[in-house]
Amino acid sequence: MEDNAHQLTQSEVLLHHRQAQEPYPAVDNLQTTAQNTRVTDELLASDCFKRLSGWANLLFWTFAPLLAAFVEAQMTILAESQPSLVWNFVGSVFAACTFNFGPHAITVPHLDFGNLSWGWCTITALGRFNPDLGGYLVLWDLKLII
Repeated sequence: MEDNAHQLTQSEVLLHHRQAQEPYPAVDNLQTTAQNTRVTDELLASDCFKRLSGWANLLFWTFAPLLAAFVEAQMTILAESQPSLVWNFVGSVFAACTFNFGPHAITVPHLDFGNLSWGWCTITALGRFNPDLGGYLVLWDLKLII
């Protein structure tokens, strides 16, 4: 990821959004530039991210099979109605993927109104960080810092 970070273009959309204080390329079909698409496509094609996606998907199906089946059904309906949409990972029911490129990725408290409120989201922390100085997951509504 560090090798790819310098290749990103930082449009106004990436610099001014409600979820983070750092630019990030959302891997979706709406908000990205051609250059960022090349960067994120390279990351999505890498074996390490395919494995992480597969692992997250396996955990989802293992611990919440009814929810995973529901999400899969909804994603199938969406894919059939919007054939131009591209799946990030083959075989995964997760609809989106975001790479936060540092050096200091900070997400401000926010709600993702487009998400399924009782659905699952997978978060994977990668990179070099000192857990004594940061790298926390803050669950504001639950008043938890992990």
